[in-house]
Amino acid sequence: MRIIGNDPSVPRQTQEVASGTLPNGKPVVVNADGTVSVVASLSVSETLGSPAEFYGGSARQIGICFDSTNNKIVVAYADDDNSSNGTAAVGTVSGVSISFGTPVIFNSGTTSRITASFDSNSGKVVIGYTDGGNSSYGTAIVGTVSGTSISFGSEVVFSSANTQYIDSIYDSGNQKIVISYGNAGSSYSINSIVGTVSGTSISFGSAADTGQDGYYTANVYDPDTGKFVVGYRNSSSGNGQVLVGTVSGTSISYGSMVEFQGSTVAVMSMAYDTLNNKVVIIYDNSANSVGSAIIGTISGTSISFGSSAHFETGGKPGYPAVAYDSSASKVSIFYEDIANSEYGTYISGTVSGTSISFGTATVFKSGEVLWLDAVYDSNAQRAVGVYCSGSQGYAGQALAVQNASTSQNLTSENYIGMSSGFAESLITSKGTSVAFEGGQSTLIDSTFDSTNNKVVIAYCDNGNSSYGTAVVGTVSGTSISFGTPVVFKSAVLQSPIKITYDSTKNRVVIIYKNAGTATDDGEVIVGQVSGTSLTFGSSVTFESGLLSMGDVTYDSNAQRILISYVDENTSNNGFCCVVSIGGTGDLVPTVNARQSFNAATTYYISSVYDPINQKVVITFKDSGDSGKGKAIVATVGSTSATFGSEVEFATNISADPATTFDSTNNKVIIAYRDGDNSNYGTAIVGTVSGTSISFGSATVFEEASSVHLSAAFDSNVNKVVISYRDTGNSDAGTLAIGTVSGTSISFGTPFVFVDDVYSATSVTFDSNSKKIVASFNDDDNSDIGTSAVITVGFDNRGEVADGGHALVDTQGAIADNLSGLTAGQSYFVQTDGTLGTTAADPSVFAGTAVSATKLIVKG
Repeated sequence: MRIIGNDPSVPRQTQEVASGTLPNGKPVVVNADGTVSVVASLSVSETLGSPAEFYGGSARQIGICFDSTNNKIVVAYADDDNSSNGTAAVGTVSGVSISFGTPVIFNSGTTSRITASFDSNSGKVVIGYTDGGNSSYGTAIVGTVSGTSISFGSEVVFSSANTQYIDSIYDSGNQKIVISYGNAGSSYSINSIVGTVSGTSISFGSAADTGQDGYYTANVYDPDTGKFVVGYRNSSSGNGQVLVGTVSGTSISYGSMVEFQGSTVAVMSMAYDTLNNKVVIIYDNSANSVGSAIIGTISGTSISFGSSAHFETGGKPGYPAVAYDSSASKVSIFYEDIANSEYGTYISGTVSGTSISFGTATVFKSGEVLWLDAVYDSNAQRAVGVYCSGSQGYAGQALAVQNASTSQNLTSENYIGMSSGFAESLITSKGTSVAFEGGQSTLIDSTFDSTNNKVVIAYCDNGNSSYGTAVVGTVSGTSISFGTPVVFKSAVLQSPIKITYDSTKNRVVIIYKNAGTATDDGEVIVGQVSGTSLTFGSSVTFESGLLSMGDVTYDSNAQRILISYVDENTSNNGFCCVVSIGGTGDLVPTVNARQSFNAATTYYISSVYDPINQKVVITFKDSGDSGKGKAIVATVGSTSATFGSEVEFATNISADPATTFDSTNNKVIIAYRDGDNSNYGTAIVGTVSGTSISFGSATVFEEASSVHLSAAFDSNVNKVVISYRDTGNSDAGTLAIGTVSGTSISFGTPFVFVDDVYSATSVTFDSNSKKIVASFNDDDNSDIGTSAVITVGFDNRGEVADGGHALVDTQGAIADNLSGLTAGQSYFVQTDGTLGTTAADPSVFAGTAVSATKLIVKG
């Protein structure tokens, strides 16, 4: 979230990316991915994907589960082309599409009655089956998903008898697998057994006999009561019956048998509706040749049912399978429509109380389907049905379904404010250019005195014997006025002239090269603003001889000035010295001994203070190392500094590096001419850590040679502002506006603030007026020293399209683009995106109206 404006007393906005169309003046919520949307009820239509093949040969006896640890579906089946070996494939659901990895064998023998479930405690898949290669014993195996494949532990027998009609569920309350089955060796008595997964194996307790005999076993777990339900067709009467089971350790106890269908039932399937806390049973009602569903409510160790409803009335369904889609609150039913050429058919149902109603059936496979099973993928929020396609050689296929649903995106936490239109980083206005010096001015640099709220410009006045001169500017609205220029050095000055502001001592500090001395000394002088004028103390020499290319920075942690420069008498090595200023009224700096930070040929120095890490970052061209652009981190002490290692940020810079600090993203930004890319204006983002700095990738902001660079950070709109002379556009004075994101920076269209500059540009940010002041020598006006006030802002353009940049009025702001409000009335966000005077569900306070069109956003 990018808050615009740092003063808590000022209304606040944030610039965000819209997800979906964002009308102006509407309540806005933040989404999980960081985008924002208008508050609305969201509707999606039912969408069936295309069948995806998990096995192109002949498959049968299919089971499916969802691995919520790896967000994969796992399909287990018998491979009829490979001696009915038990095989599994891992699938990935994306939208309504499914892709599968390579199938893996889990049982090298005839495999049938396959069921699959997922143990979320261990993160393992458990497959149960009848092992035809081992006397048709009931067997289970543990699978571990990795990527799009699965590996298996050893097979474990849970029933040493002919075991049929197997189904399984995961009891999340007890963290156990429960397998129910018919014991064919004992009149198909219905049994259940508890399995405990450990590593890649599973162990079982003793089987618990229900005392009932039957076929077509189905299971479901009720997390609300901590019970499971086992259902079956009674082997004598053919009626549909269920029992409620309770797991304790590895044992099971049952309540009394309850009949849900008093006539012939064939295949059944169960699901649990987590919204309504109901058991859903679908089944082949063979007595009436219809597909039926019934809703059960568990109470204690029993279950009661409402009246049955029919999802298929044209004839009985084959292999019905059901899953519950919690995102859409729908029951998803996949089945073979025997009355319609055995086509694969889908229908959804909605539970209400103890009843269920159905939508319209849709054919998903125009051909015979068999061995259906279903599961819900909670990651993709899709119901998935699996089956074998009789019209395609019984190939194994899967189908993902997005159910129709209506939901709201408003929660009690995600409301952030009111939409305020389209936001684009722009130079929204430029005030009239104002001369601060009537003669030719060069070597211009500027700073902001935050105590007196003044801009201070230092320069060489070529119309007055090239004397060092400074002037105080006052910004008002979009204009700037100046006091009388003050000469701070009556001597010929040469590069560099650089200025900074000591916010502790409330002093400006200027360094320069005094060409009036025999050895072109480097000197430092301290000045104090008073009204619209300046008073200076005596200058002090910090380098006796041939100074060139330096910079000056204030370290607020150390409360010291750091001067960095090149000494031409020492093979152009890079040096620093720490400078301190005395107390009230003291305008004479104390210069400490110099230190080398680069013992090689050094040029084009710039420096900036990182207040978060309390370090000064010095950038320079290392001509002793092929002209590479380098940076070094300095830790400033009371009289000296220590340095980290040099870090390269460019293989070749031509000149003019400029640095600033982005206080919103806590990043150092370096602008420079890229000598490897036609001297294009280029910028890079640096991150200080300890005594080092690392960099992201460089970004070109001007595809032309860019000279006389300067940089500032506009904290009002959180933008980096770089000024330069664009030689590709007739030397126009130009600004590039950059937005930092992570370790990258991006730029909008450059803005020309003056048609032609001679040799200097400088930008500084006036935090009082929240304006950028650009200073330059105007080549179209005899190169006189000139400044202009630039407003960097956002252009409101009403409705924002999907993916566009939107402004949002956040807490404490006054949203002024509304209508029909009553002053003094509290308003609440409604789930349809309107404002109302009563709370909705959830209750979200939008704010208080101060007029018919204005609302103080919540708080």
